[in-house]
Amino acid sequence: MTEKSTVTENEFNLLSTAIQGLLLKTGFAKDHEENSTLFSMFGTVIVMGQLGIPCSPVAGDWYIHHPDGQRVLGIGKSVGKRTNPNWAGFHTWIQTETHIIDLMSPMYPEIFPAANSPFPLQRRMLQLPRKDDAKNWEEFQQGAPLMTVPNEELTDALLAKVADDQRCEDLAGALVHWWPKLKEDTKATLALYPDGGEGLAIARTGHSAEGVWQGPSEVVKAM
Repeated sequence: MTEKSTVTENEFNLLSTAIQGLLLKTGFAKDHEENSTLFSMFGTVIVMGQLGIPCSPVAGDWYIHHPDGQRVLGIGKSVGKRTNPNWAGFHTWIQTETHIIDLMSPMYPEIFPAANSPFPLQRRMLQLPRKDDAKNWEEFQQGAPLMTVPNEELTDALLAKVADDQRCEDLAGALVHWWPKLKEDTKATLALYPDGGEGLAIARTGHSAEGVWQGPSEVVKAM
């Protein structure tokens, strides 16, 4: 096991808001599928390349328990007690040797708007130990905070698609260039010059996490 396999809350927020700003200003992502894919792809570039944490992007279905313990928040297609990953409802996240990270978790109130009332979702950093990832639906129903259903074929297809898209490579390179400047000055901006377009001033934007995500299993373990 490597010495470092998790990110700090400061690193998480710096990276999450930098990616939010990059995608918002360039208008590159058009829907949740593209957003989550790019968040995990760009996140992996920084987490592995700049923070030295071995990791990889993973795509599939994503289910978490609302912190109130009464509801399930899901991205994917549920059929009975089993899940059926499909192109219309997948999510993409980052996996290190020990943890699962979702850089989009501060955006959950927008991703799951119907779940906000009467218990609004808080903007938290989701970085959960992989041991807390349920192995099946029954284990998830018993209180595990998270259940991922990785789709290896889909993940490989996404990686191939990104590898073939020069725009993704350019944006990833711009983020790598921006990162050390952000580490020195969190208000640092990035000057981006898209091919055939006017110069863009990219700044961190969007929502930051305040605290760490905790699911209902935290209560169960404490009893």
